[in-house]
Amino acid sequence: MLKIKNSILGLLIALVVTSCSQFSKVLNKGTSQEQYKLASELYESGKYNKALQLFEKVIPAYRGKAQMERIQFMVSKANYETKNYL
Repeated sequence: MLKIKNSILGLLIALVVTSCSQFSKVLNKGTSQEQYKLASELYESGKYNKALQLFEKVIPAYRGKAQMERIQFMVSKANYETKNYL
């Protein structure tokens, strides 16, 4: 029983470390398409603070494009959900 708990704990830790490193990699060195994709995924899963960080990076690349309306909506809703009203 203890072995199973340790295995599950190890798996959860590995998952958290992997997801954090993927976020950092895309945030700092990803293309605007990769950043947009990950920001949308994070937004859909309710991780609004991380999504906002990525959306702020992609806004200049998407100005005047069809996706910009969706980005503005998601940024507004993410700010609302995080109680960032200003």
